[in-house]
Amino acid sequence: MFLRLVNTLVAHNQPMVRPRISGDFDYEGELAVVIGKPGRHIAKQDGLSHVCGYACFNDGSIRDIQFKHSVSAGKNFSCNTAALGLDRHRGRDPRPDAAASVTRLNGMEVQHTGMDDLYLLHPTLISYCSTGRRSWLAM
Repeated sequence: MFLRLVNTLVAHNQPMVRPRISGDFDYEGELAVVIGKPGRHIAKQDGLSHVCGYACFNDGSIRDIQFKHSVSAGKNFSCNTAALGLDRHRGRDPRPDAAASVTRLNGMEVQHTGMDDLYLLHPTLISYCSTGRRSWLAM
């Protein structure tokens, strides 16, 4: 898990911009889970009841800064280094298990994987995030 600041995001169909500090701009297609109901100490089996939607997320990282300093440093340049797509939930089953994540770079497919291939499923992460001293989901 990592911190991503809102001023680093660019809207759907807008270009991501590589900061001038580096030529090592990388990407990762991700599933953004939009939390609609706050909570603390959420049981894993109740995690999906806190989800209000999903969005495509292209997580751009400046790898040399990330590896030299920290993960957060390499992900938080305030010049549009991550793209947040459209909400894809809209009344559908809140489990995107059958969906696929496809990442394209300048129109060319560079990543393709099923959501069932996630290392940790989002109910597990929702539960984990809600149990900290100051829950990220209770704000």
